[in-house]
Amino acid sequence: MMSASPVGNFYIYSFDGKLLNLYNVYGTLLKDYIDMGDRLIAEYDHVGARLLYYTPDQINSTRVVTDSAGTSKERDAESPLVSLFSWRGGFSVLSSF
Repeated sequence: MMSASPVGNFYIYSFDGKLLNLYNVYGTLLKDYIDMGDRLIAEYDHVGARLLYYTPDQINSTRVVTDSAGTSKERDAESPLVSLFSWRGGFSVLSSF
């Protein structure tokens, strides 16, 4: 008899809706999310053992993600025609319709 392996992740939120942690289905902690006030400022990736910093704009949308050395890991920009442009070592467009 074959059985399916469990897949997916569990996201843990605080009482006021802030993202705190990410666990896999086996209970292994994958990421911690760090807030300051109402802004997400950093993420610690336990799997890759790296700390990423989030730089928001005026309306609290993340625009740049950098590592501890200040190297840009992701850049996001919005456009009226496309909901999000994302750069993560390559360019991708996420359509809004």
